[in-house]
Amino acid sequence: MKEITSECQSPYRLWSPQQNIKVQNGIGIGGMMACLVRVLNNCLWFKVYNEEQNGIGIRGIKATSSMDFGDCLSHGEFMVNTNRGIWALAPSRLGLKIIVARGCYLNHVIGEASRDLVWLRWFDMGQRDLQSVIPFKKLRALELYENWSLENHQLQELWVAECDAPLQLRELIISYCQEFRGFPKSIGHLKQLKKIVLDSTDRLESLPKEFCLLHSLELLELNLCTGLLSLPDSMGNLRNLRHLSLGGCRKLGRLPDSCKELRLLQHLNLSNCPSLTFRADIMENMSKLEYLSFTGCYQLEELPRHITNQASLRELYLEHMWNLREVPVKIDQLSKLQKLCVGGDLLTTLPASLGDLSSLTTLEITNSTSMECLPDSLGRLSLLERLEIDVGSEIFTRIN
Repeated sequence: MKEITSECQSPYRLWSPQQNIKVQNGIGIGGMMACLVRVLNNCLWFKVYNEEQNGIGIRGIKATSSMDFGDCLSHGEFMVNTNRGIWALAPSRLGLKIIVARGCYLNHVIGEASRDLVWLRWFDMGQRDLQSVIPFKKLRALELYENWSLENHQLQELWVAECDAPLQLRELIISYCQEFRGFPKSIGHLKQLKKIVLDSTDRLESLPKEFCLLHSLELLELNLCTGLLSLPDSMGNLRNLRHLSLGGCRKLGRLPDSCKELRLLQHLNLSNCPSLTFRADIMENMSKLEYLSFTGCYQLEELPRHITNQASLRELYLEHMWNLREVPVKIDQLSKLQKLCVGGDLLTTLPASLGDLSSLTTLEITNSTSMECLPDSLGRLSLLERLEIDVGSEIFTRIN
């Protein structure tokens, strides 16, 4: 089994497929279903599902083969008889290490079948917390998803007791869990955690200060956390952070001053944070940025002082910045910039140095109703493939 490393972009890359899972299905009297599954490698990918057959509700485990997840982890067989929703597990305990499941019925079998669980992806779990459901000891990747279209969003917290903290965890994804209220203080004990993705929650207001003890963290996404008010003052302690996304955190008031110490940051997304402010020198020590977005940051009147020092920057988004009055004159120092999107009601002109962006392939000027003229130097953009200009009633698009 491979370790989760910075070169790996998602859990899909953890295990490569080798052999298929063989499945034999039999339909018994009254529509009862039994599945006999032989696991040929180290792990089983199965789904917990609900079906209607002959008018009888069936709950079962459905085994599948997948090129994404590969085949699974230890030899053995098990039988699941779904007799009107009653589970029966064969005597052999599989020691499953990878599980993908849907629905709240997983907790009937997970303890028996997965004491060595390494990776769990669970949809519509229907649990308030994970206290008695998941064996955390060896867990490395945990993904929890709720259905955004359903009203019954139950997950509010993760493990409750400090002793339950999954100390081996590398990746944590929590999506559309709208009632999720926050991370436990013991999150700071997860010294190997590299990736956290949390999106679409209304109840999260802050992060515990222990969050900033995650010195191995490389990717942090807190997108559409619409109730988030603040971040810990010690955010700068996340020295290995390379990817930070706070898109859609509409109540977030200020980026902590210590964020200027995030020297390895390559991706910074602050889009649609209309209340956000930060110190002028917030980017003083950042030199590796490749992606930067301030789109929808209505409060900002000027860009960070050191934005033109980002020699590696390839994409820059400055749209819907209603209080922005000017684009930096030295923007031509962004020699690797390939895409620039800019727009705001108070922008009246753009600097002539814009024409010296020698790597620029896409330029979009949108929602700039006060724009009086465009620099003639745009004609020097020899690599430009797409030009879109929207200045109120005038819309012009050119695609090479």
